[in-house]
Amino acid sequence: MKQPELRFVANHGIEETAVLKVTDYNVSFDDVLLENVNFEIKSTDKVALIGSNGTGKTTLLREIFKNKHPSIEVNKDLTMAYLSQVQDEILNESHTILEEFYAAGFKTVQEIRSYISNLRYRQHR
Repeated sequence: MKQPELRFVANHGIEETAVLKVTDYNVSFDDVLLENVNFEIKSTDKVALIGSNGTGKTTLLREIFKNKHPSIEVNKDLTMAYLSQVQDEILNESHTILEEFYAAGFKTVQEIRSYISNLRYRQHR
């Protein structure tokens, strides 16, 4: 199963800046999953989120992406991208890949190609 991926992108160079701060985050459904979670991620950090299934990892990532939880503060100079492990949460199955790029805010095919080239994918002919 693919794991969710969260990527932070800055429009300008930043060094050793806090990109994400979580303070006293709690989440529960039938049981408490996460309680009093506190951490800070800096622009130069590499982070892995590890835990058993059903412990709140995906819920925390979704909350970070939504950036509306009072315990979560994302640097305002950053843009986030979120790849859900459940693709139907974010993709419209009736769209082509190109239509999904347009729905995500890309304006031209050239802009899409430029973005994809930065990911280092190669076009095979």
